[in-house]
Amino acid sequence: MKNAISRFGYTCAAAALLCAATGITFAGTMNRVTVNLPEDTIAGSSTLAAGTYTITDLEPAGGVHVFVFRSENGKQVTLQVGATEQSSEPSKTSVLVLSRNGAQVRLNKLLIEGSSLGYEFDGGRQNDSRK
Repeated sequence: MKNAISRFGYTCAAAALLCAATGITFAGTMNRVTVNLPEDTIAGSSTLAAGTYTITDLEPAGGVHVFVFRSENGKQVTLQVGATEQSSEPSKTSVLVLSRNGAQVRLNKLLIEGSSLGYEFDGGRQNDSRK
């Protein structure tokens, strides 16, 4: 229980930190978000090195959401959304929700400004590629 409360507290602090201090910005359309990860972050079965990423939403046939995280050096990680969470009001800002378990930081959810959907990531459906 104490560990769960600690993880929840870190998640809230990380979301606030990312919104206020690390420059999550809404990049003009609902399909692009730029984020600065302050430290290495586990995304699916890959690790995103600390740095700036552009996140693009792809929606293939069947309505399955896929997000591509592209770093400044061209490396990209593709993550399929495991679940969506509907909220009663659209998000006022774009927020990347992280959690900490010991020394590991993990990507959990993405909220996009103006959208009432929260996208939860499924670590089992991930592809790593270089472009």
